[in-house]
Amino acid sequence: MSPRIRPFGGWKKFMSNGLSPTAEVNLVYELKGEVKDVDVFRLAPALLSYGELIREANRTLNEDKEDVSIRIRPFFPGSFGVDIVLVAHVAMGVLPFITEDRLKRVREIVGAVKATVDLIKELKGKKGKSEEIRPGEFRYQSDNNTFTVNGPVHQLIQNPTIIQNVTNVFADPMDEQGVTDIKTFIKGEEADALLIGRDDARHIREFAAPGPMSLTPPAVTTTETALLNPKSGPYGGKGGHFWFSRGGEAFPAKVEDKRFLDQIEKGEIRLHHSDVLTVEMEISSSVEDSKVTTSRRILSVADYKPGEP
Repeated sequence: MSPRIRPFGGWKKFMSNGLSPTAEVNLVYELKGEVKDVDVFRLAPALLSYGELIREANRTLNEDKEDVSIRIRPFFPGSFGVDIVLVAHVAMGVLPFITEDRLKRVREIVGAVKATVDLIKELKGKKGKSEEIRPGEFRYQSDNNTFTVNGPVHQLIQNPTIIQNVTNVFADPMDEQGVTDIKTFIKGEEADALLIGRDDARHIREFAAPGPMSLTPPAVTTTETALLNPKSGPYGGKGGHFWFSRGGEAFPAKVEDKRFLDQIEKGEIRLHHSDVLTVEMEISSSVEDSKVTTSRRILSVADYKPGEP
């Protein structure tokens, strides 16, 4: 037999003690549908996980520099709507603008959590691939869909604790009979609510299933001065492409030094495998389908010493 909770409006407000004034953000968490009662072992963990979701997001994004406490206020009479109060504590005598600054940070945390859940919904349960396209901006791709997110959302969606709590909050309660949707929003801003339906809950579970996300590292480009030998064989590459060797390594590279290319075209330089070139070479490495590929460009030829013919 499972204990169950029925909606009521008789809880006393749980007020913070000895830490006043406070900056508060009121979150509303509602189970929508024909819900007569709810298994306490499903609702209570969901509310606890919502608190842990916010606290873990705060730890991830703000490096735990400030504390955010979570309070629950009464059920709305006749419904399973709960006020979750996020409290940014401010010591007595602190100037009001500091209170506003902390309030803003709490709202940013809530916004980042919402954007993270929205991204999971858009990805439809598939982890797909991600890559950093510029500092603080990331591209996520699943099937033929591409989504661009900021750094905070990227940090949260890569955190397994965040994903597990998202599952507890927005997927598990959907197993309750009569629950059709879960709705949460900052009080007074219902137009910007996060709404989770049954398909969304299924996608959240699929996303939380074991298996790492494929994070594609950004391309790495370096420039170096190198000593190269032309590789023996035909040297007349189209578009300035030639083969070179360095030690036991052989590779193609595009020569972009116009003066050097003109000398080859005029016959002033006839490349031989014993020649030695001092070049400025750009090396770019990138990852595609978990495989590292490398390309090289000869930006300039600083010196050319012909070898033995």
